[in-house]
Amino acid sequence: MASIVEAFDSTMRETFTGIKIFLWAIPVCLAYTFGTIGKAILIPILSVFLIGFAVLLAHNVIAKTSTIVPGINLIKIGIVGVMSILCMAPYAIIGGLIYWLLSLITIPSEVWNTTYHIIAILFTASLPLTACVIYVRRLNILEIFNPKKYFLGFWEVFISTSFLLVKLALWSIIVIGFIYYLFSIFVGFSNWFWYYILSCVFIFYIILSANYLAQISEEIYTFPEKEEAQKKEKAAIAKLGK
Repeated sequence: MASIVEAFDSTMRETFTGIKIFLWAIPVCLAYTFGTIGKAILIPILSVFLIGFAVLLAHNVIAKTSTIVPGINLIKIGIVGVMSILCMAPYAIIGGLIYWLLSLITIPSEVWNTTYHIIAILFTASLPLTACVIYVRRLNILEIFNPKKYFLGFWEVFISTSFLLVKLALWSIIVIGFIYYLFSIFVGFSNWFWYYILSCVFIFYIILSANYLAQISEEIYTFPEKEEAQKKEKAAIAKLGK
């Protein structure tokens, strides 16, 4: 199973990862501190780049490039971000419709009703995430419409991302709880530095999550793809033999 510890180790051991986190946290902090109009303009643009950043990072993990965490190549990151959104959009729309239908069901018990809606959200969110897990392998948008690949990965994505959220929640209790404690004693919260630190933590979580998704993609698709490549190679050799 994908490991959040391995995700941390493989990305944070890079020399300039810390600097990249500090740089990417700046626009996130600005987006949070801007007024309503500023947020309405900056957040959608920033979201495209952050999606591109995450997808490109996951692709680098799979491709085993020398540098995993992307820098500030905004053109490439922006293009990957737009293509990633196009990949996930059809499945996100389907997921939204399915969630709307599921939300019509109400369970009398409040606890079970809340649990049911959480599972419904995770299930429907796994639809676009599965497309993303396929796309990060080769950045080929056509592969996400391969039904065999899609259904091969869906349930694994659903289960693994559910575990990821639990792990990130536990990390948040430790990391953000500790940071909150320090700020409550020494600095306070009515300052931009508090928002900047939270933005750094947010970018850190994106890095961990992207690496984690890359591991999921490797676990699901590496063996079937190698097996398929071997079959094609054998078929080609057989044709040459004739």
